[in-house]
Amino acid sequence: MFRRLNDVLRPASPAERDSGFSLVEVIVAMMVFAVISVGVAYSITNSLVLTRESRAREVALNLAEQDLDLMRSQSDWAKVVSADKTTVVVAGARYSVTRKVTPVTRTDGTETDACGAPVGALGAGSTGVVQNKSVTTTVEPEVRRSFVGAVRADTVIAPPSRLNDPEKGTIIVSVTGASGTGTRGVVPVVSVAAAGNGAAALSAPLAATDGQGCTYAYMVKPGNYVVTLSTPGYVSNAQVATPSVPLTVAAAKSSTAKFAYDTASVYSLSYASNRPLDQAVPTLPSGLVTTFAGSGVETLTTSVATTGLVGQQRLYPIGGYNIVAGPASPLCKSPDPGNWSTPVVGTTPGAPPAGAVGQAVAPAVPGTAPVEMGIVQIKNALLRGTVTATLQTTGAAGDPGCALSTTAAPISYTFPPGANGAATVALPFGTYKFSTKVAGLLAVGISSNDVALLTPGSKPGGDVVVLDPRKAQP
Repeated sequence: MFRRLNDVLRPASPAERDSGFSLVEVIVAMMVFAVISVGVAYSITNSLVLTRESRAREVALNLAEQDLDLMRSQSDWAKVVSADKTTVVVAGARYSVTRKVTPVTRTDGTETDACGAPVGALGAGSTGVVQNKSVTTTVEPEVRRSFVGAVRADTVIAPPSRLNDPEKGTIIVSVTGASGTGTRGVVPVVSVAAAGNGAAALSAPLAATDGQGCTYAYMVKPGNYVVTLSTPGYVSNAQVATPSVPLTVAAAKSSTAKFAYDTASVYSLSYASNRPLDQAVPTLPSGLVTTFAGSGVETLTTSVATTGLVGQQRLYPIGGYNIVAGPASPLCKSPDPGNWSTPVVGTTPGAPPAGAVGQAVAPAVPGTAPVEMGIVQIKNALLRGTVTATLQTTGAAGDPGCALSTTAAPISYTFPPGANGAATVALPFGTYKFSTKVAGLLAVGISSNDVALLTPGSKPGGDVVVLDPRKAQP
């Protein structure tokens, strides 16, 4: 049998036995070896990758739990706060760690912000007892082509019992910026109100607000307090640089002071931006106020210090402001061009074109902000004393009028004496009468014939002059 197998498997000719493998046989053998090698290499590589990914996930989970343990061990409740992404290196591998802390919603369903203050209007409010805090830590390996996703760990941390003293309360300060996120680095000052009603100065100053715009004062004696912010370059949405909120602290309760406070935007105002360039530069009146109106902020009417025709105002940062020269308000409508809704039906020298209507002031963005005004030139032989322009409460020629109240005196603007009996002045839009003082004592009216309109307007009679903002529709 063995001889038979030898004859079948072994060539009979010695020459054939010495000939070796053919090229085809070698190639086939190499292909078989390559397929087997690739399979083995893939299995080894995949095993290494799975081991690495498993280790990365385990390290990420340990880092998350470690961060939660750190928060649980905090003796200072104020330090249980959110943290921006940080990078931790473990055995040469990088991991990003992010922590988010939010107050747990109250059992009565009241919605709270990131500081535990009630969501809603700014100012003072109460949230009852100090809230629990929900802590979520997210860890993600910074590994290229990693199949390990972000690992999350959550917990809820109750405030230490010492914060819930039945005889004392808590002050929560919540500061948000124009973007709706917390304003970091603001240091509130808590002082006793004039009628303190048992309040006492805090034992230590408040810490600066954290990344969520939160800071807290614990173990506060019940009574009346005032929380004030004062950070250089900042302003509130009420356009106040040092806003204050009064609040009352009750025993075993937390009271909140909420602010909208952010870095101010600077507006460089260019008054009488519509002035004719071939005429004398007009003079702004003393007592001129400017109105700034915008979405989500309080309307501000204030005097702006000027040099020539240029002034500067710092405002709460929003998309833009409607800026009007004069006390624009629901009662005083004349200064705001958008209130001149009656189209012009006729033409007089210097008046807007027929059919022109009022157009709302376009919002100005931070930087150079043009402020249009009415401009006239007064020429009168008696023009040696102070010039006064009196805004009429009842407008003429389509002017909506400016009645501040039934008892308030009309608004008057004054200018220094004109040179050589002439004065070029800029005024808020509206209906005016002009006068001057002779020898500094006697007020003498100035005829409308002595007033030349340098911007659109009209003279409907009775020595009144209408400075008209209406423009032709595009």
